[in-house]
Amino acid sequence: MKKHYLLLLLFSGACWALPLSLLSQGTQPISGRIIDKESRYPLVGVSVKVMRDQTYTDGVTSDYNGFFTTSPLPVGRYTVIFSYMGYESMVMNNIMVVSGKETVLEVEISESSVVLEGATVSAKGKSNRLPINEAGLASNRLFNAEETERYVGSRQDPARMALNFAGAQATDDSRNDIVVRGNSPLGLLWRYEDVELLNPNHFAVAGSTGGPISMLNNKVIGQSDFMTAAFPPGFGNALSGVFDIKMRYGNTRKHEQTFQFGLLGTELAVEGPISKEQRSSYLMAYRYSTLQIFEKINFNIGTSAVPRYQDLTFKLHFPTQKWGTFSLFGLGGNSNIDIELSKLTEPSNELYGDKDRDQYFSTSLGMAGVSHQYQIHKNTFSKITLSATKSTNRADHFKFERNPDFTLNTRYQMLHFEMIESKSSLAWSLRHKFNAKLSMISGVYADAFFMDYIDSTIILSSQKWITRMDYKGHQNALLIQPYTSFLYKANQRLRLSGGIHGQYFGINQQFVLEPRLGASYALTPSTQLTAGYGLHSRLQPLYVYFTTNPELHLSDGLYNLNMGFTRSHHLVGGVTHTLNPHFRIKSEVYYQYLFDVPVEANTLSSFSLLNMGSGFARFFPGMLENKGTGENYGVELTIERNFFNHYYILATGSLFNSTYSGSDGVKRNTDFNGVFASRAMFGREIPLDQAGKRVLSFGAGVTWAGGRRYSPVDVDSSIKSADVIFVDSERNTLQFRNFFRTDVRLGFSYNARKVTHEFVLDVINATNRVNILTYTFDPDVTINNPNADPLREQPQLGLLPVFFYKIHF
Repeated sequence: MKKHYLLLLLFSGACWALPLSLLSQGTQPISGRIIDKESRYPLVGVSVKVMRDQTYTDGVTSDYNGFFTTSPLPVGRYTVIFSYMGYESMVMNNIMVVSGKETVLEVEISESSVVLEGATVSAKGKSNRLPINEAGLASNRLFNAEETERYVGSRQDPARMALNFAGAQATDDSRNDIVVRGNSPLGLLWRYEDVELLNPNHFAVAGSTGGPISMLNNKVIGQSDFMTAAFPPGFGNALSGVFDIKMRYGNTRKHEQTFQFGLLGTELAVEGPISKEQRSSYLMAYRYSTLQIFEKINFNIGTSAVPRYQDLTFKLHFPTQKWGTFSLFGLGGNSNIDIELSKLTEPSNELYGDKDRDQYFSTSLGMAGVSHQYQIHKNTFSKITLSATKSTNRADHFKFERNPDFTLNTRYQMLHFEMIESKSSLAWSLRHKFNAKLSMISGVYADAFFMDYIDSTIILSSQKWITRMDYKGHQNALLIQPYTSFLYKANQRLRLSGGIHGQYFGINQQFVLEPRLGASYALTPSTQLTAGYGLHSRLQPLYVYFTTNPELHLSDGLYNLNMGFTRSHHLVGGVTHTLNPHFRIKSEVYYQYLFDVPVEANTLSSFSLLNMGSGFARFFPGMLENKGTGENYGVELTIERNFFNHYYILATGSLFNSTYSGSDGVKRNTDFNGVFASRAMFGREIPLDQAGKRVLSFGAGVTWAGGRRYSPVDVDSSIKSADVIFVDSERNTLQFRNFFRTDVRLGFSYNARKVTHEFVLDVINATNRVNILTYTFDPDVTINNPNADPLREQPQLGLLPVFFYKIHF
């Protein structure tokens, strides 16, 4: 606990940076651009009305290129109403104006499917909570950067923010793996500026999509979508969920900076115009590990294994008069950690690593791309993106044994691997709006992979080294995904979407076609019914195709090259009841049938790839074949009050069942079948002065979910192998106690004349509840007592204060 008090002291001491001498009130305008949602064409003459506490404050209209800028407004929260003849009006609530940073909006409005008589449009309009992708009529949720900060316990991480939504489980405090409706995290698609990122996290492990710290900086994220079922045709290579993340543009009118110091990183973000006349801009954010800074100044943080990481994100935006708009963007980061437990001189509750080995682990990810957007015609829009991505994973493990007096006896290397994956990508899409009712999006995604794998480990019983991977090349590793989709707005009540997605993988030469359908019907002005169906497919982790296992004595070294896609049918139906513009209740039921799941080919066992993808361990299966199945079904409920009048409420709950069958044909619980998951939280702001310059905020959240599944341990085999070995025939017949966590949040913001200060303290697991993650092998307990059980429960994180100080200027 000593380190926690020191961190709290640092947080309190940061208040020196608050310049209380700047007492005059600041103002900022609201600016942005308005375009047609389907054709992307800029709209001229759109009426923009600004309201505060239901009182008219300002009003402007958009110019020839769709841009608008209001008069400077006092700090506070506003409602902005956009109305245009022949279009559905849009209402954007809770728009925050601060003194240190201009508020820039990206606004998309849809042409009405019915002819309006006259120019009068209802000021109530549509909410800005509608998803960016209109074809996703079911199980689709819009989110923005503010929610990654506002939601208690999100740690400014888009993945942890999404864990608050219905259907997403959060039962591992150490990682941000997203388990959607009982599916493995491997089924999740991360798409960033139209580029698929296999794992956008620091300390990422091959064969997973999550990690302890996200590389995605929330300071550059714009309006984005999170989907959990029956994805539209434009999204493939996904089984469980889709993150479709868009970067925002930098401010085209003025230069702005944001500095942040916090436990999870020290950051600087800059943005501004390159050419004000051409409206070109830059946006860049850099982050460096604060714990590494503490290490450099010899500040004790309670562990010798200091996580070191840094990342950089940028976007350059260049509109032209004749040749469309060009953008350059990129994301890069690296991380490493050295866990040297052999240097300890007495037993320790070291935070990281297995107790019988030293581990040296490093990762990196780099992605850069260029995109071109071109308005071919008023109703036709084209976008093409070219990108290159490279990721690396490296590790060396050294096993050691101790003498009875805890001194070091032997130490030898037991593992070395280096895994490099490179990818060149093309994404092209064409949008066309035939009329107010019918629009189309068609396109293709194409990826060319290049792999460089080496992995060797030692068999402890024989002290013999074996090679599990040794491959360099491309092996026709092409993934091509053409698609076409339609959106039909029959009338003000009924919307239909549909289309088809294709997927081809060059290694096994498998090609599949996948139909997608969606529907939305307004039963009453306040009640909406939704439904969706989709057939979906997902590649296996790339390295699994190139795994070898010398112990199997197979003549074909690369025996998994013919492994096909894992596939699934999605069915979902829902009802949303809107009590008022800020409060809604939504319920969904779903069914998912998974088939062609890889399971072991030459033996009967419980193994299935549906159980893989969480945690820090890789997996090296034998020969696999696509004969496994799985089934997920359940019901979800969301009660949500959007942030309005200084507070918000979000409560979600789900009951579900997740099962699978391995090669032995036995139907079992998946590793992720917690049966139920719930999350409830609220947040409130309290203005401390009439002008709203000083605001105190607080919030709390509670997570209650079914415990993780596990299997009985084969103690004798575990001791012999120095690792936990479970009884295969009884896999997932046991369950840890239910997961429970309480988070609290306290914040203070101050708007000076041209600067905004913000202090936030999130306390994760405020009650210090002990939640169990898994079993681990700890040989140190047998040094003084040979009969002691070396297997022990591995608890999750205890109380963790996460603070940051942020300044906009």
